[in-house]
Amino acid sequence: MIYLLALLPVLAVGLIFLALGDMRPGILFSTSVPVGFAASPAGRHIVRNYRLAGTVAIAALMAFSALAARSGRIVTAPIAVFVEIAIWIALYYVGMRQTRPFAICPPLVRTASLAPEDSMKPVILGVLACFLPLAAAAMYLHLHWAQIPASFPTHWDIDGNVNGWSERTVAAVYRPIWIGASLIFMMLSIAISTLYVNGEERLRRLSRTIVLPTTMFLSLLFAWIALLPLVGSKMFAIYVGPLSLLFVVAIVFWSRRMQLHAGKSGEPYDGTPDQRWYGGMFYFNPKDRAILVPKRFGIGYSLNFARPASWLWLALVLLPLGFFLLHKHTR
Repeated sequence: MIYLLALLPVLAVGLIFLALGDMRPGILFSTSVPVGFAASPAGRHIVRNYRLAGTVAIAALMAFSALAARSGRIVTAPIAVFVEIAIWIALYYVGMRQTRPFAICPPLVRTASLAPEDSMKPVILGVLACFLPLAAAAMYLHLHWAQIPASFPTHWDIDGNVNGWSERTVAAVYRPIWIGASLIFMMLSIAISTLYVNGEERLRRLSRTIVLPTTMFLSLLFAWIALLPLVGSKMFAIYVGPLSLLFVVAIVFWSRRMQLHAGKSGEPYDGTPDQRWYGGMFYFNPKDRAILVPKRFGIGYSLNFARPASWLWLALVLLPLGFFLLHKHTR
């Protein structure tokens, strides 16, 4: 029942928002609150409503996606994901509005650990090693170029029927390799940039350890996509869909566990003012010299968009990926 794969993106997005809805002690829905507020009756009520409404939305959208895919309207699958994201964002903003009456003004200071920092060499070497599957796929394509069909399938519908083709050109064949390499470069820059984050070493270490498995997954995924002209497997989604969901589940729950551990052992506040967080997710503070600050939703770090260096870093990371995606649609 291939049409059931339409449910996987909705479920994956729902797991992310469910697991990362509330933050470490002291911050709830991007709002600075008393450290024990999340465990109070009012805090539990806000979080419970957020998760209950989100669970209902997941169930409804999964049922809608299954029925639509079963009847052949597969275009509704990505629409369901966008609708779900919009619903989760709306629920998050409702949680913010309900939390704001309990907001406090925490001390706007940051603490730094005096313990020696962990070496970045293992992480950097690990991320660099993620280029190897792409390099191997590129070499394999080069050696078997004559075996690649003049026209090969590149997209399948939910029933496994081909609905997209590409010609055997260097740009078309090697496009997944270049996109994968751009994503690895982005992940490498994230790992290196954590060296310059103000804050405790345990938070930097937490962010870096998430980068490596995510990067390897992306590398293997795009290496496999690049080999599709040769393997010609229309059942690609059968393998990649469940594996992707398994990866998302593992990363979400592992991140959640580490996030809670960091919250219990670290500082409850991030040293940033609430009023400088726009929408609870975008940080803009010209008075803050930091380029990266801990996120208030999810795990990792957010750019301080008031710093020119943040925009430069964003451009260097996204421009290569944008170039190849644009080339795909304009060739």
